[in-house]
Amino acid sequence: MATGKSWDLELPFIRKNGQRICVRAFGVVEFDGEPDRIIGAFQEITEKVHGRNELISAKEWAAYAAAKGRVALWRLDTVLGELNWASQMTSHFGFAPDSEPKIVSDWLKSLSIDSRRQLKVAVRNSMF
Repeated sequence: MATGKSWDLELPFIRKNGQRICVRAFGVVEFDGEPDRIIGAFQEITEKVHGRNELISAKEWAAYAAAKGRVALWRLDTVLGELNWASQMTSHFGFAPDSEPKIVSDWLKSLSIDSRRQLKVAVRNSMF
C-alpha cells in the first residue's frame, strides 16, 4: 500500500454458504502525502475462469490426441490463400523438413489430379 501501486488480481473466494467462486479484485491507493484512501472493486468471474480453463484443457487434449494418433493439423487462410500446417503434415506428404508449401496452389501441385479434384470439392462444400 505504501508504494501506491495498483493491482488487478484473479482470486478464489469461498462465500459464507461454502460456494467456491472466482473474483477479480482491482484497485489503487490514493495519496495526499501518505496513503489516504483505497479505491477498488470486486467482479465475480467464475464462469469466465471456468470457460478459460475448459478451453486450455481442450487444447491440451487435442494436442495430445493429435500427437498420439499421428494426426496432422493445418489451417488455411481463404482470403490470402496461405497454408499453415504442423510438422506432421510435412512427413505425411513427403516434404523435406522446412520445405512445405506456404500457399495452397503450391501444395495442390504436389497432389495427383484426382486428389486435387476431391480436395477442391470437399473444401468448397465445407465453406458453403
